[in-house]
Amino acid sequence: MELSSLSASTTMVPVLLSQALASTHLRESFDIPIRMAFQPIVDLRSKTVFAYEALLRGKHGEAAATILRHVTEQNRYAFDNACRKQSMIQASQWRVQDGPARLAVNVRANIMCSPEACVERTLDLADQLHFPLSKLILEITQHELLLDYVYLNHLVEKFRGYGIHTAIDDFGSSHADLTLLAEVETDIVKIDMTLVRGLNKNPSNCLIVESIVQQADRFRIQVIAEGVETKAEYEVLSRMGVYLMQGYYFARPALAHLPPWKAPRTSWQSLQAAPGIRISPCHAESPSAPLKTANMAA
Repeated sequence: MELSSLSASTTMVPVLLSQALASTHLRESFDIPIRMAFQPIVDLRSKTVFAYEALLRGKHGEAAATILRHVTEQNRYAFDNACRKQSMIQASQWRVQDGPARLAVNVRANIMCSPEACVERTLDLADQLHFPLSKLILEITQHELLLDYVYLNHLVEKFRGYGIHTAIDDFGSSHADLTLLAEVETDIVKIDMTLVRGLNKNPSNCLIVESIVQQADRFRIQVIAEGVETKAEYEVLSRMGVYLMQGYYFARPALAHLPPWKAPRTSWQSLQAAPGIRISPCHAESPSAPLKTANMAA
C-alpha cells in the first residue's frame, strides 16, 4: 500500500510532524570523511557468506564513536545518507553485487521520518552503481522503531516491493516484546550481542534467545545471532537451530578488503538433533555436557 493511502489517524500525527522536520534537515550535509569496515554474516549450513555488514569507521579506521559525536539533530539525515552511499560504493568496488552475498546497511532516522526520500535516494544510488536492490538488507535498530507498527509495516512492504530486504537490528536490547515479530513483518531479526555473549553460562539469556528463535521460526523470519565470539556460544546457538551468525569467532571487520572467515571444526550439521528428538541447549550445564532430551509428541 502506498503511503498516501494511509488513514489520517491521530497515531499518524507524530509521524507527519517528523516527516516535515526531516524535509528541512535533508538539505543539510555531513562533511566528515567516513569509511566502512565489512564483517561477514555467515551461513553455517552452506558454509557461505550470507551477507557483509557495513560498519561505520573514520577515514583512517577510527572507531565509530569518533564520527557519531559529530552527528546532530540537524545533520543526522545527511549522515544516514552518507553511510548508505559509502557502504554501496565500497561494496561495488569489491564486486559484492556479483556474488551470492548481500550487503547489510544500517538505516537510522530516514526510514521513519522521511521514508520516501530514503527509498528514492537508495534507488538512485543503486541505479548509479548498478547495484541490485535484491542484494540490499536495510537494518532498522530496534530502538528506532515506531510505536505505530501498522505504519512501519507499510514502509517494510514498500521496500519489499522493490526487492529490498529488511531486518530488525539489536533485537532484545530494549526488553523486546516477542509480539513485535508478529507486528512488524521484516525478513530478518538480528539478536543483540548482549543476549549472545556468554550465552552458554547464562540460563536466563539462553531461554530468551531460544524463545526468540522459536517465535521467529513460526513467522518464517530468518534469525541472525550477532556478537558470537566463542565456540561455546556457536554450539549453543547451533543446537537452537540458528545457522546465520556474525562475530569475531568467524571473522573480524576489515577496511581494505572483504575479510575471509574461518569455518568451525565442529560442523553446524553435527550439532543438530536426531529426527524426532527435541533438544533445549538451555538445560545443559555446559556446551560439552550431555544434553537432556525428550521425545516430541507425534
